[in-house]
Amino acid sequence: MEETTTETTHSVDDAASDDAKIDPMYTVSQVAPQVHMSEQGLYAACREKQFPHVRIGSRIRIPASALARWVEEQVSGGATNNALAGER
Repeated sequence: MEETTTETTHSVDDAASDDAKIDPMYTVSQVAPQVHMSEQGLYAACREKQFPHVRIGSRIRIPASALARWVEEQVSGGATNNALAGER
């Protein structure tokens, strides 16, 4: 009798089509102008863990959802700080 084997391969596209979606990621050069920072300033903020990011090897990437949360926190914190400053 002859044996047959079936090999199943999965590509990145297959994984992306599953329920778990991969969050889009941006580079520092893409994000810096959006948050009105220089690239060097954004790299420093990442290094000091003041800005959400992930490292992929030696490269820094900023997930879109983390960027959105960070912006929301800045807006919320900024409004609170402005209100406190006006009370003085």
